[in-house]
Amino acid sequence: MRKLLLSLLFAILITASASAQIFKIGLRGGVNITNSSFNQISTGDYRINSLKSKPGYQIALVSRISIPKFVQIAPELQMVAHNYRYRVSGASSGEVKVAVKRLELPVTVGFNISVFRLFGGPVFRLAHSEKSDNKRLGLEVKYNDSDVALVAGAGLDLGRFFVDARYTFYPKKSRNEFIIDHTHRKVQMKNDGMWQFSAGFFF
Repeated sequence: MRKLLLSLLFAILITASASAQIFKIGLRGGVNITNSSFNQISTGDYRINSLKSKPGYQIALVSRISIPKFVQIAPELQMVAHNYRYRVSGASSGEVKVAVKRLELPVTVGFNISVFRLFGGPVFRLAHSEKSDNKRLGLEVKYNDSDVALVAGAGLDLGRFFVDARYTFYPKKSRNEFIIDHTHRKVQMKNDGMWQFSAGFFF
């Protein structure tokens, strides 16, 4: 599935560059604001509470194909980083930050109204990783988000430069796995989605 999506992305780019349509490629970066929560859980001798997540970041290789000029298809390849936080109480206590990185493929369709742009579409997750910063507590979290999310947003185009505001959400509920002291606990989490604010430019 992932190889097929990447092949489709490259096929779109090659076709666009070989045609008479307008084709652009560039970069964007910005900040992510997201949060997920659950009621306090107990696993083994420990109690775990969710804390407010810290902002993360994003960087992306972007492309834009205009067919015609006011309708746009925009495949992107982006790396998104989140920072989730948890409070652990029990035999050992402390705060744990779990850094999550995802490689994603958004494919959006947009419409231009003068310099303003509206867009939306699916986001395909290609790969992900998680890393806890507190080795002493030994809390691990395996996030089981859906492989496909949906995104909607608005942007402003200023020549070669642009700014975006977008909201990403997962249609399916996630059941993430918490592991501490060799004890496993699956938890259904409330995900408030993710806001992304970014700026970029085309070469």
